[in-house]
Amino acid sequence: MKNNRPKISVIVPVYNVAKYLPQCLDSLILQLYDNLEIICINDGSKDNSLDILNEYAQKDARIKVISQENRGLSATRNRGVKEATGEWLTFIDSDDWVSLCLYQKFVDDINKCEKNIDIYIFDGFHFGEIDVENFHCVQQFWDMMNWQNFQRTPPVFKFAECINPFKGLVAAYLKIYRTEWYLKNNFQFAEGIIFEDILFHIQSGLKADNIYLNDDWLYCYRIHGSSILRTLKRNVFDIFKIMELLKQEFIKEGIFEKYKYLFFNEQYFQYDEKLKYCPPELKTEFLQKAKNELIITASELDENIYNQSPDISRYYSLMSTPI
Repeated sequence: MKNNRPKISVIVPVYNVAKYLPQCLDSLILQLYDNLEIICINDGSKDNSLDILNEYAQKDARIKVISQENRGLSATRNRGVKEATGEWLTFIDSDDWVSLCLYQKFVDDINKCEKNIDIYIFDGFHFGEIDVENFHCVQQFWDMMNWQNFQRTPPVFKFAECINPFKGLVAAYLKIYRTEWYLKNNFQFAEGIIFEDILFHIQSGLKADNIYLNDDWLYCYRIHGSSILRTLKRNVFDIFKIMELLKQEFIKEGIFEKYKYLFFNEQYFQYDEKLKYCPPELKTEFLQKAKNELIITASELDENIYNQSPDISRYYSLMSTPI
């Protein structure tokens, strides 16, 4: 029998976000749906983030505070999963916040749905700090038109029905996972590497029998000067490891032929994006490796087909950038 009021474990990795942390926590403790456990893991913060966490924990018994030496986002998320006791689990970055109706909407949707849901995906937007120099327009993450027969009711899909599985959907914080299914598949975020959400999105999506889509804007992703993209060092080269792991995942599942053109599209998109934030002293090395990787991939594809991509100009622009 379905539990109409399931416990949701919200995992909040915390690292040096004292400026933004109260807004994140407020958006959780003030949720319309209250059957939550809020697992906050202080990942070796050097500011007063831990003080803020302890202050909130004293006020709300649903907040559990764990401290550890700095291990990175993936390891911190994995630790949170081990601590979770809810029937559902989800992640939120501690410099972001969520709509106060997010978890109530989620519970209402799954209670009305007769199918067993493995992943519930919701929408959101990202924006920059509001100042003249660094303002970024508000942008939506994804839309339903990227799914076949997207107007169906209820909006439950197979992963294979996503027209482009890379398009705006990769972030782990846009999803709620059924805990039993998550643990049965032994999912783990790749540790010691960044950009891991891309790989995790594909690995988990391929194992899901039913994915529920809610395109309401319920997550607010903040871009600021301390965001991962804006503090890249040599770890920017992790994107090459992630793309290779992603390719191997498709090959292992026997579906690389189906996704190889979309994979190529994602390759040059990711390399072009990361080049923008690459430290100046590493740009030449990064660009050379990106070009070499793309030459290898393109040599195994039909040029007439990949040239039909709507953003193929991005590929040629990258390849023509002088080293």
